[in-house]
Amino acid sequence: MHTRLLLLGDPNARPDGLERVLIRAGYTLGEAADLPAAPGDAGSPDLTVLSLAAVDEELDRLLMPVTNEAWRNVPTVVLLPQGAAEAAGRALSLGAIDVMVAPIQLPELVARIIARLRGVRDGFRSPDSHAGQAQLFSVFQDVALSARPEEMLQVLVRGVARSLGADHCACLFTIDARRGRIIAVAEKAEIRNLEVDLADYPEVRHAATTGRTVFIPDGAQHPLFAGATTLPPVAPFRPASAVAVPITFQGKSLGFVAVRTGTMRPNLTVDDVAFVEALVASTARLLEHEERRATVYRRQASAGVIDPLTGCGGLDALDRRVREEMHRSDRYGRRFSLMLLDVDGLRFVNQRHGVGAGDRILSELGGLLQRELRAPDFVARYGGDEFAVIMPETVEQGARDTLVRIRQAIAGHHFSEGQAGELAVSAGWIGYPTTGVLTAEDLFARAEAALTEAKRSAGVAAA
Repeated sequence: MHTRLLLLGDPNARPDGLERVLIRAGYTLGEAADLPAAPGDAGSPDLTVLSLAAVDEELDRLLMPVTNEAWRNVPTVVLLPQGAAEAAGRALSLGAIDVMVAPIQLPELVARIIARLRGVRDGFRSPDSHAGQAQLFSVFQDVALSARPEEMLQVLVRGVARSLGADHCACLFTIDARRGRIIAVAEKAEIRNLEVDLADYPEVRHAATTGRTVFIPDGAQHPLFAGATTLPPVAPFRPASAVAVPITFQGKSLGFVAVRTGTMRPNLTVDDVAFVEALVASTARLLEHEERRATVYRRQASAGVIDPLTGCGGLDALDRRVREEMHRSDRYGRRFSLMLLDVDGLRFVNQRHGVGAGDRILSELGGLLQRELRAPDFVARYGGDEFAVIMPETVEQGARDTLVRIRQAIAGHHFSEGQAGELAVSAGWIGYPTTGVLTAEDLFARAEAALTEAKRSAGVAAA
């Protein structure tokens, strides 16, 4: 997402070519006469540039909102007219992060903006008090001692809520732009894997859009909550303050930690946000370490569990991989699909040309499937002439595209037995998570039912 700058003040006082230089530097620009009381929704700026034609009471009036809690993490650069150097100190005392006096060199201005934005991206102010550091270490120690990754998130939200005295703290993974899945709730430990409407969590929805922490110091005045007409069933109260911090996992946004206070608690501060960010970042590194360790284990455990005829995974490897993917989905909110493939026509090959010919075709099919599937996918021999394919991060359209690619590969492949024209593929698939599927056995049963329906309709079917 492009970094957005908000240009304030007198347009005629801007240095010539300012807009052009900023656009060429990769910034998205917006304009406003005054700084609003609080940042808006998806158009919240990363930095503001205030241009003044004269130094008078306008300087005080325009910079007054900069000291508000809502703007404390959005720096303001002030551009003063020639001969107004004596006003630079006043602008800085009023909350500006930087001041330049005309004549202004545009390359220098861009360099200063880059430096100021880098400071913002380093995060909110670090919790530097002794008490804050001790509290941070205490919660992180509890997280690190958790036995499983899913427990880390549970301990994290409980520790954040306890430390900040928050009324609500939850870990949410986004499913799409409108839906999310609550993984852990501090005040209701029994709630897990609950699907919610992100309209109930506008701070999370906004953080998902921007990819950055969203801090709302005053929920009553902030535009993100202005249109909220319903209360989330998990936290049925109007937040007095709120923050949503992204959980970055292997370079991608995994989910968000949302913290809210009610009217009976003190509002969150910038230092509280820094506390949450530090804990979330540390927890994300632990999760990455656990995932790398699990990947190594998975590769070692799969060694030797290969179907000797096709070179694909065997039933034991398939069962283990399905259970692991289900755990990953429950833990991280990721989706995957299981597809069962039935090679129609192989029985007739066996009848006409012998079982040996059928085995040779199966062997070639195993190699073909492994070549055509993506690196993260997993294929195993499921039965005599059936294969199972696990496709991480794949939903219905992706499963259909995979089937089309497999059918095209089979049709275009020259089998050693020369029987390609007699072969066809039926497929049934199911995505996870899905309603009514709690175990691996449930998943396979639904996929087999979909395959039966596909064979009846001569095509593909989804559970």
